[in-house]
Amino acid sequence: MIDAVLQTGPFLLKGAATTLWLSVSSIFLATVIGVPFGVLASVSKWPVRYLIMSYVFVIRGVPALITIFFIYYALPAWGFDVPNIVAGIVALSVYGGAFFAEIVRGGIASIPRGQSDAGLALGMMKFNLLRHVILPQAVRYAVPPYILMAARIVRTTSIVYIVGIFELTFMAREVIARDNTPLLTLGLAMLIYFSMSYPLSVLGSRLETQHSYVH
Repeated sequence: MIDAVLQTGPFLLKGAATTLWLSVSSIFLATVIGVPFGVLASVSKWPVRYLIMSYVFVIRGVPALITIFFIYYALPAWGFDVPNIVAGIVALSVYGGAFFAEIVRGGIASIPRGQSDAGLALGMMKFNLLRHVILPQAVRYAVPPYILMAARIVRTTSIVYIVGIFELTFMAREVIARDNTPLLTLGLAMLIYFSMSYPLSVLGSRLETQHSYVH
């Protein structure tokens, strides 16, 4: 048993390193997409707001796997040759960005309208009102679901094996095909995924509970 773990472990850890890199890269880029989109969806006029909310509505309503297939298989048909690792990161970033945008928009919407009215009545510019009054409060609402969504992105990386990225799930499949040890290999893979996503889930849940208790 120990020998089997020692033989299987290095392959899975190699895949886990790729999974971690995919997760960090995708969460970062999803944040770059989602935060400004969420703000713009809250403060912009209808054309910009409509476009952003359309993106959010469509991406949240489509499986992440379809988004990956579209980027990896459909874009080359239009002349864009996308490497599999780029397709995976872009797909996860676009997917996560839609959820982050809605989280930020919801955080801003949760701030009572009276605070905006009071700030405007005191002569504050809209940008300063957003920066100094609305966003600092919205962060408290947005951070818990943001962290929970980040944990979800970590777990969602498991589907990018379908385009040949050597992440944890891909390496687990390779080990199973080679050694015929599905129970051991999948058990170790589950443990690794759990160790990467569970701390984020616990942190997000605790912050959410604390925020609810305060309010």
